[in-house]
Amino acid sequence: MHFVRIVFCNVCINSLHARIGWIRSSCRKKPILWNYTTILLYFPIKLNQEQMMKLHKNGINKTEQHLLQQSVTLLLNLEAKMSENFVGKYKLYHSENFDQYMKKIGVDFATRKIASALSPTVEIIISGNVWTIKTTSTFKSEEAEFELNKEIELTTMDGRNIKMLCTLENGRLIQKQMAIKAGDKDTEIIREINGNEMLTICKCEDVVCKRIYKRE
Repeated sequence: MHFVRIVFCNVCINSLHARIGWIRSSCRKKPILWNYTTILLYFPIKLNQEQMMKLHKNGINKTEQHLLQQSVTLLLNLEAKMSENFVGKYKLYHSENFDQYMKKIGVDFATRKIASALSPTVEIIISGNVWTIKTTSTFKSEEAEFELNKEIELTTMDGRNIKMLCTLENGRLIQKQMAIKAGDKDTEIIREINGNEMLTICKCEDVVCKRIYKRE
């Protein structure tokens, strides 16, 4: 059974999120589909004759090509909608275990005490494919600019030099921060929008911090 027939089988898959999951996992099993899905995700154009012939030679018929194009369009629309939900400015109003999280990543005692007393503002801006997250407080401020699924290097507010990769998964913005310097910690920050609130989960090894921001 071909990939697209599996993806769009209404008996097996009855939600858009499930379809997207099947698209991604099935593409990884069949490289030619993964290659073309990747191209279409970043360059949403119709397949030309040469590309369609190449797909045909790899066992993908015209109907499947059309459904592949549709699946990519669905994915683009879904990710665009999920992205829009994050745009705005948010003020911290609740925090749990932040001191332990900072201690785990190596922040000194004095800085932890100052940071724990602050209520920073986070602003998220999206322009085209570029995301900007601005974190502002009376003590320190930070601005991170990135594109989804593209690794960048930056320095965090706590002074770590990291490689950061951001992805959008099931409505959550996931930031993986990989330490460059030996001895520094890897961390993960997960953001999720719930109505007028933004839930932020910060993880470092066995320590988990929860911070809730309210949209201004």
